[in-house]
Amino acid sequence: MVAEQPTPAERRKGNLIAVVGTTGVGKSQLAIELALAVPSLATTATTRGGEIINSDSMQVYAGLDVITNKATPDEMKGVPHHLMGFLEPGEEYKVGDFQRDALAKIEELHDKETLPIVVGGTTYYVQHLIFPNQLVSDAPPPPLATPNPAPTPTPTPALSPSSPPLPKSTSDISHFPEPLKSRILALPSELLELFLLHPSLPPTSSPSVFPPAFPIQSLPSSLQEPESFAAALYSTLQKIDEGSAARWHWRDIRKVRRALDIAWEGRLWQDVLDAQAKNKDEGSRFRTLVFWLYAEPEVLNARLDARVDKMLELGLLEEIESLWSTPAKDADGNEVPVDYTRGVYQSIGYKEFEPFLSQRAALSPDADASTPPDKLFLEGLERMKLSTRQYAKKQVKWVKQNLVPAARAVSTNDVFVYLLDATDLAKWDETVRAPAVDILKAFLAEDDLMEPTSLSALAAKHLATQEAKAAGITKRACESCTEDPARPFLVEERGWEAHLTSKGHLGRRRKAQRLIDGPPYGPRRKNIE
Repeated sequence: MVAEQPTPAERRKGNLIAVVGTTGVGKSQLAIELALAVPSLATTATTRGGEIINSDSMQVYAGLDVITNKATPDEMKGVPHHLMGFLEPGEEYKVGDFQRDALAKIEELHDKETLPIVVGGTTYYVQHLIFPNQLVSDAPPPPLATPNPAPTPTPTPALSPSSPPLPKSTSDISHFPEPLKSRILALPSELLELFLLHPSLPPTSSPSVFPPAFPIQSLPSSLQEPESFAAALYSTLQKIDEGSAARWHWRDIRKVRRALDIAWEGRLWQDVLDAQAKNKDEGSRFRTLVFWLYAEPEVLNARLDARVDKMLELGLLEEIESLWSTPAKDADGNEVPVDYTRGVYQSIGYKEFEPFLSQRAALSPDADASTPPDKLFLEGLERMKLSTRQYAKKQVKWVKQNLVPAARAVSTNDVFVYLLDATDLAKWDETVRAPAVDILKAFLAEDDLMEPTSLSALAAKHLATQEAKAAGITKRACESCTEDPARPFLVEERGWEAHLTSKGHLGRRRKAQRLIDGPPYGPRRKNIE
């Protein structure tokens, strides 16, 4: 008989350090400085110093050091870095893969009395490493009515038109619980056909374009346009699991398809919530100290623009061109068309410069990358700068709305988040390195830690108590703003009242009313004189 494992709240937890924040704030620099400082802090549990675990979803790919902003060997200063540069460009690496690999590496480091320091811009990865039972995959499916196993959807490689996907049949859902099975069988024939085909279709990430080699001809004829396909997937989810559909916009095809995967596991969204609720008090996996590096947007944006210019000087364009000219390959080594929504091809910079590289290759394959055609090059440059600034905003939003509230909600009080002001890099030692080392020393000694909001005015402002963002906030369809019922105009519940008074909504209401009322003054009368 296997002994039951203790929960995170019950076991003695190892220490974990995490460094998060936007691109361009010095996360790698601080992580390296902390790793080098650990031996001098003289704690018995970390006598061998610190080592770094990468948590950036793009830095897991080999090469491409400029576009993914990897630290150089000189910058690493001899500190070991893990989970960096070990995948080929076309391979996918998801949060569950990171969680598995990072947990194994953390256990290994703890065993040799080394402090793991997780650093990277993909805060989503970090949060799910610290807190268990927040991923759908952490919540096991409910027991099925029969011992027959439910077909578990797995990522499907790109298919060629000569090998169409094989759909499931209604016998594959015979063991599903009620009312899920009845809802599936009640689907209109076209949507039922799509649902049965869904598990064998390759991944899709955009509602506007099919990925390369997608088996379009296998779809019902009316769904062979990308937006029609996306809308039909959403309609299918609405009819099967309305509660799950209310969490997503119909254009968020990746999330909609994941929700349909859950249905193919024989469960509704409420089943997932119930399973997660059973373990909600487990707390964190580790005793965790999080350093959030933050820079004021007006300063950061200028820094990010300058950083993109510097990346160009370091060979960004040549690196992109090398990747662009190298055929993408699947897991079996077969050449496949590039899918910009998967693997390292999602990196900011790759797709932004694609129009320039395409034209240059077509007009002059031997042209020097240092003298590009002005128009397409400058457009690509501006797109990359804009995308970088937008991504930084999303990174801040995730920390504020997800990671900070999650840390505050831990009943075991063993996750500590400190904001460090990285706005003025000339004051790095004063505002970042020195306070971080002092806090780390107290954390490792298990001394009382200072109140995070007392560190600076900036910390007090951004660490103020706020409600956590609900995962998949409920959305409502606005009938006045919806032109096609298959593509509803969806508004988050929390913004519904504001939407009703918005200029766009009121304008559509007035336009609809005019169509009902007819011309305001009737037909124009003729002049009888």
